[in-house]
Amino acid sequence: MAHNIYPDVGVSYHTYSQLILHPWGYTVGRGAAAQNEYSVAVSIAVEASVQISAVHGMAYRAGAGPDLLYVVNGDFVDWMFGVFGAYGYTPELRPTTPDFYPPPSEIIPTFEENIPAALHFIRSAILHDRAITPLLT
Repeated sequence: MAHNIYPDVGVSYHTYSQLILHPWGYTVGRGAAAQNEYSVAVSIAVEASVQISAVHGMAYRAGAGPDLLYVVNGDFVDWMFGVFGAYGYTPELRPTTPDFYPPPSEIIPTFEENIPAALHFIRSAILHDRAITPLLT
């Protein structure tokens, strides 16, 4: 039985790098389609990074995967934005070193600093219309 219920926002937490990744991950160039919605997606990610740094002063950079890391195909943020028409984000949590496990002393501060960002993602989904028309309609 198929359901026509689509998410408005999605967040997939990863480690490491202290980043907030937003669409598009599959290309360096940006298409003209849904440009306004893309601008909203970017501004939501930037504000989330500001809210994270306000807690413990830990800086998270917001950007698309190709701009901050590398080009990826079929990633979560592109799936959310392109297929479901929802705002999708991947916060890359602490640490900044290539050790996917933060030291125990960073677990609670990482949790604390990401609560305001998570609430921001939820509020943004409520305040903004769906990003784009889902391809699944």
